[in-house]
Amino acid sequence: MAWGTDFKRDIKFKIGRIKAFFTTDLFLRNAVFHTQWEVKHAISEKEELIVQIKGNLIALAASTPKDIVPAEWGDEMHVYLTNQVTELVDMLRETTTEIDKLRMYLEFIEENGIVAPS
Repeated sequence: MAWGTDFKRDIKFKIGRIKAFFTTDLFLRNAVFHTQWEVKHAISEKEELIVQIKGNLIALAASTPKDIVPAEWGDEMHVYLTNQVTELVDMLRETTTEIDKLRMYLEFIEENGIVAPS
């Protein structure tokens, strides 16, 4: 079993005239925080990772396949590029989800005084 931080979060939203409210359990895998600063720092690190991922995607889009695909891939350049883009997009999605969870946790601890302030 993984270790980390779990918490409940109330989620409210409105679509048109319909209002909804539910409580969900969230889990921050392999993360334990002792101060709000640590949570904010984790968010900053994830945001920096997103900038790097976007830069890598732009580099792939702006490059000539022959310049970035290793020679051993030969006629399979499209497979190499597809794998690279898929990996980066998956990382982007996962990192964005982690940032969202960290922001919800930051709101939770600020509202409930769970950890020491920054």
